[in-house]
Amino acid sequence: MKDGVNSPEVYLKLAGYFKQVAAQEQDAALLHEQIAAMYVGGKMAPMVGMNSLDTEVHCNEFAKSAHRAAAKDLKMAAQYEKEADDLKNRPSQHGGHR
Repeated sequence: MKDGVNSPEVYLKLAGYFKQVAAQEQDAALLHEQIAAMYVGGKMAPMVGMNSLDTEVHCNEFAKSAHRAAAKDLKMAAQYEKEADDLKNRPSQHGGHR
């Protein structure tokens, strides 16, 4: 890898990014779950071209997808954190015996 790319700091920055994305996905999932609940039993008028059940199903499917995406983002974040820890604990390759 290029100098500085394979560093703990880079991996921790990536981990932070994926944690942030996961939080956004979770927020979107929660919002869609709340929207879906508003359509249960026709409590709310449907969107144009859709009926209440279609809208409810769409929102529930979106929420499930967002939860899955968030879980994958958190898994990636954990992998980047592990890589950062591994790099921090790896013996230095500079100096030493020749």
